[in-house]
Amino acid sequence: MAEELLRKVAQRVAAEGPAWLESLLEEGERRGAERGTEQSGAATRGPRRERSRRGRKRRAGGHRRHGHHGRRRSGDGKRRGRRYSSSSSDGFSSSSASSGSWRRSSRRSSRPQRRSRRREVQSLSVDQEQLSQVVPPAGPVEEVQAVVPVPRQVAEGPSGVGGTSERCPGFGNCTRQLWQKGCPPPSLMGPGRGQLMRLLRGSVVPATWKSHCRAWDRWLEIAGNDFPSQEGCHLDVTIASLVQIRQEGGSAATASKFLAGVAFMLKLWGCRDVTKEFVVRQSLKGWKKEACSRDTRRPVSFSLLGRLLAVLCFVCRDEYEVSLFGAAFSLAFFAALRVSELVPHRVSASGGLLGSDVVTLGDSLRVCVRRSKTDVVGKGAWLSIGRIGGQYCPVKWVQEFVLVRVPGTQFLIHQDGSAMSRFQFEAIFKAGLKYLGLPPGEFGTHSFRIGAATEADALGLDSAAIMSLGRWRSNSYKSYVRPDLVLKMV
Repeated sequence: MAEELLRKVAQRVAAEGPAWLESLLEEGERRGAERGTEQSGAATRGPRRERSRRGRKRRAGGHRRHGHHGRRRSGDGKRRGRRYSSSSSDGFSSSSASSGSWRRSSRRSSRPQRRSRRREVQSLSVDQEQLSQVVPPAGPVEEVQAVVPVPRQVAEGPSGVGGTSERCPGFGNCTRQLWQKGCPPPSLMGPGRGQLMRLLRGSVVPATWKSHCRAWDRWLEIAGNDFPSQEGCHLDVTIASLVQIRQEGGSAATASKFLAGVAFMLKLWGCRDVTKEFVVRQSLKGWKKEACSRDTRRPVSFSLLGRLLAVLCFVCRDEYEVSLFGAAFSLAFFAALRVSELVPHRVSASGGLLGSDVVTLGDSLRVCVRRSKTDVVGKGAWLSIGRIGGQYCPVKWVQEFVLVRVPGTQFLIHQDGSAMSRFQFEAIFKAGLKYLGLPPGEFGTHSFRIGAATEADALGLDSAAIMSLGRWRSNSYKSYVRPDLVLKMV
């Protein structure tokens, strides 16, 4: 129906010219202005406002006389309902003073207003039969196609819905301007580009995607109009960006994140990855050697873990919280878990261990890590923890917590059913360190994972066993082995 109406209007414009359409629009605006004037005049009448004041006084008097909102009781003790009458000129019934019944004047006066609005909406719609009497019969299709203006196609945005206003989060102004110029990634020009963009975003964690977008926007600020036309300038733009980061006091890690984001986006736009050039790689290598910065977070050793578990009764409010945080500290150390794998970032967020991820098997535990920093796809991994005896045995602490644990989705939940958050985990950890007289600023939530690698190396485990313990895929575990930073407990 809409296509038929548009075709007839287009034929009328073709027959009489654009002047007919302009006169039709002016007539519609004039009628709308007249209706608005009538409604505004009716809304500002004084007598109705005065009648509403008298009505409020009259109703207040009825409340004082009879109570129960102006209703009076009959001889049998039942309340009589309200009686509505339209005989009075001021909007109330003439028997309101004697019988105590009254009616609201706005209840009747609002009905004509609703009817007028309904008629106004109906008048704005075009009757197809009336239009067919005015518009001549349909002509050839070729003429309609020549008259009707074809809307300009807008390049579909990264979110897959078209336009530049609805974009996936993370992109900056420079990327939006590049999209507006009609230079989206060539791989996202075909059908299904919206779904493909969502898959590309899901291939990395959200924090990495935001980092890539910030790096790409910074790179485009220096590139200007040279992208993507002049591909030979991409290396010069990359070097200029690195020099700018260095002048601003950025570290080698910041430069590495920037290059990773630029490499990702250059491949997305189908350009050559210039971040692998010799001059870029060697410059970054010298930058890292010059800085020579080292992570100085101390590890949690066996002895320190035992003392932390012993002082939980002094920093937690009840026995349930002692069992909760004791199980959390034991799992973080003996399973070498990242804090994001153990608990969610916020109480209302998802993540961490679920109730079905921890299974007790007598003298051992099985822990399932569903998703991690290096496992974005979510293949998952099962970890086995055996009983070791002593006050910091993980099997003992987890079994004691399971006996008192309340039902819930997350495994580590408080007695009221809310999940333990990262902030709460770190707060109790720092409170225990402070109670022991140790500097809390020298430790972090990653200290449990660092301590697991350090103690495993001290026990003589080989590289394969340590890599399997922490799910490392390379020799990067060696940076976690820090025997020189272990605090000697007296």
